[in-house]
Amino acid sequence: MKKIFSLIIIGLILVSGMSAFADTTEEVTITPVLYKTTEVMPVPVLISEPVPVLYDGTPVLISEPAAKVGFEVIKGLILSYENQTLSLQVEGKDYPVTIYDKDNAFENELNNFKVNDSIEVIAEYGEATFYLYDIKGVTPVLYDVIPTLIASRINVYYNDEIIDFDVNAQKVNGVTMIPLRATLEKMGYKVEWKQETSSVEISKGAQWTSIKIGENRYFKNKMAPRPLSAAPTIVDGRALVPAEFFTVILSKGVEVENGILKLSDENMAIHSGYVKEVSFVGEGKIIITITSDLASDEIYKQTIIHTSSDTTFFNTEVFNGKVINVITPPVMTMSIPGQTSGIIVY
Repeated sequence: MKKIFSLIIIGLILVSGMSAFADTTEEVTITPVLYKTTEVMPVPVLISEPVPVLYDGTPVLISEPAAKVGFEVIKGLILSYENQTLSLQVEGKDYPVTIYDKDNAFENELNNFKVNDSIEVIAEYGEATFYLYDIKGVTPVLYDVIPTLIASRINVYYNDEIIDFDVNAQKVNGVTMIPLRATLEKMGYKVEWKQETSSVEISKGAQWTSIKIGENRYFKNKMAPRPLSAAPTIVDGRALVPAEFFTVILSKGVEVENGILKLSDENMAIHSGYVKEVSFVGEGKIIITITSDLASDEIYKQTIIHTSSDTTFFNTEVFNGKVINVITPPVMTMSIPGQTSGIIVY
């Protein structure tokens, strides 16, 4: 009897405890955690600490990369999309970056993207590749369409005479860069390299300017400096400057014909404004509408720029809302808005 009574007491205690547990769990609110969210911010990449090893009997610290953890924002040009794999050309890398589209996010939006578009994505680190996590945005990239192998050499003429270079005019990070000394000496300028300051002084009559390697500050006749599409750089021992330098700083004429840059002593015009609209009209032709007031639709504040992959150098990306400068011929149509041809966009 005592045994039966004890069992009844234990049973009541267990039932009471279970009821209390049930009441507790009913009051807890569990918020589901979603895997994908547009508010995700990239987290730092974790890399292993340096590992001490012996080299010829001497302790040496080397760093062996550990597995990466978290996310990375990747921006590049779309090369292809095949078998759920997005292939991007990322600036500074000679090989494509592959991103596996495990949730078909890119495939579902495929009609919104084209080869050579610039896309920005958040990717999660995987074992062998990145996994596409979120698409942040896409913009048309309007660099002139010259394949990399051909773009290693760009012919430059001055007054219809070709300029001989020992280092080619070429694309550097998407910007058409021109060897400085050979071009200026062809034009009759004095060019003097200043080793102590890594700078170049340029003069011809009353014209004077100075550039410094690595600094995107260009002087015109000792006036306040202005930036161009890139800083002067050194390639194989030669200083190169962006193509617009010759018009913006030296007031030279420019023309692009089938990827060839022609310099002259003609006058040019420079139009600046916010990009209001970009229209692709086929065969490499692009129409860019710029405005002095992005919030206004008044057409007298707008200028229509006609460009082409054969007749325009794009030294910058072009997208709505961005401020750009465009070197154009000195004349434009009398229409409203006025229209002209873009030769160098920077």
